[in-house]
Amino acid sequence: RGSIASLATALAIAAVAPCSSFSTPPPLAASPRPSCSPLSVQMKAAEEPVAATRRVALASLGAGVLGLGLRPSGARAAEDPPAPPAVCQNILGCEVKGELKPPQKKFKSILEEEEDRAKMLAEQARKERQERLDQEVMVARGQFAAIKKGRNELERDVSKQLQEAVEATGGPPDVEKKAWEDVRRMTRLYDTALRKDGMFPAMRRLDAFKVKWERKPAEEQCKALNEALIAMDRAGKKRDEEGVRKSLGAAVGALDAWLELSAKLDEVPPLS
Repeated sequence: RGSIASLATALAIAAVAPCSSFSTPPPLAASPRPSCSPLSVQMKAAEEPVAATRRVALASLGAGVLGLGLRPSGARAAEDPPAPPAVCQNILGCEVKGELKPPQKKFKSILEEEEDRAKMLAEQARKERQERLDQEVMVARGQFAAIKKGRNELERDVSKQLQEAVEATGGPPDVEKKAWEDVRRMTRLYDTALRKDGMFPAMRRLDAFKVKWERKPAEEQCKALNEALIAMDRAGKKRDEEGVRKSLGAAVGALDAWLELSAKLDEVPPLS
């Protein structure tokens, strides 16, 4: 700063100094100086305004430099406006004082979108499997309802046909024979419709539902039904009214015991 001040002082002095101070030294006495012609006088007069303008500019420059060098730092700090906060220009990041709020997440990443889509597809597949399971349970309930209806029809139809056979006893032989043959025919029809086409498929559905139930008692009840119907057929062949009624009671009892399996349909677990 001292060198700058000295240079500015010199420039200021040079600006205000007379032109003669910086003029060339006078020529030697031996060499005669030519007289000034009118043309040289005019050129000198034209140079004087330029020299004056140059001196004013140099004086202003020197004063500015002097003012800058001699100006106290406190005064500059008081006059200058506060500088804006510095901005971090480090590509690796700058230390920030205080705790920062976590960034707000506005969009999902591709992985998150794929996970959500996979979950949605899995849930949709689970619902479809659950719907199919519910439909199968409804079909099984329909099977049990049909077997129960067949049980009631067996008891009603055999009792009615047995009554007609008893009334036909002692009448025309062909009418009596036909009435007892109808009793025997019903035993074979209900054995196929109830036991083979109804009870066995229903038990297989229970296995598919993965519920806990005892197969052996259910199979024994199916066997008891078959034996009761066979005994009924034999009694009808002998035209034994009491034997037919007894066999009918045994068949209906076996069906009632087996139909208790329908409660297992309420224990079918939902799909997870």
